[in-house]
Amino acid sequence: MKSVASFACAALVAMSALAAGAAFNVTWTGTPLTASSTSIRTDGTLKYAYARGNYTANGVEFVGVGDKIINTENCVVWEASGGAGTSGATAPGDTESGGYKDMLEHPWWASAKGRKIQLNNLEVGKKYLVQMIAFRNDYTTQTATAPDGVAVIHYGGTGWEYGGSLSAEFTADAATEEFVISYSGQALINAIQVRELAENAPGTSGGVIIVN
Repeated sequence: MKSVASFACAALVAMSALAAGAAFNVTWTGTPLTASSTSIRTDGTLKYAYARGNYTANGVEFVGVGDKIINTENCVVWEASGGAGTSGATAPGDTESGGYKDMLEHPWWASAKGRKIQLNNLEVGKKYLVQMIAFRNDYTTQTATAPDGVAVIHYGGTGWEYGGSLSAEFTADAATEEFVISYSGQALINAIQVRELAENAPGTSGGVIIVN
């Protein structure tokens, strides 16, 4: 049963979605994950982080939201259907044990090719980082592409043995921001976090700057 607070958050999101923003000064980066949990970003201050289970990786605490497709109204909504949480992924033997490895081995998946990530409860004018983690060792030919159509990650395979991290740094111009990720094959995500950055924080090197 949802709490009164949950209903209030849902109502707030319903209103803010009407004025969902188009984030500006967006820097997208797609990079391979590594055996170490240092792949998990720690820039700025954590706003919220979610995964299938409760995992701590590189000091970041991810809140578990269970087997169903991620749908946390006051924070993150992943527009996906036709799938659910799944175990069965196997991280390489040298992957850092504990929360990081457990996170990689428990993704959500969906069968659709393009899916929206909706980030809620943001403050207009503040700078944020969003990081999406995706790994499944047997999806070696499948990819996720950022809205810029340039930054791409693989879920596994040569050079992507631990999966990939797709991240963006952006300035919010609304309480809700939406980004559409395009997928070849299964839509897949293991974890997502949003962090608030200092106003003068440098952008990620190697990213593509998009001005909407």
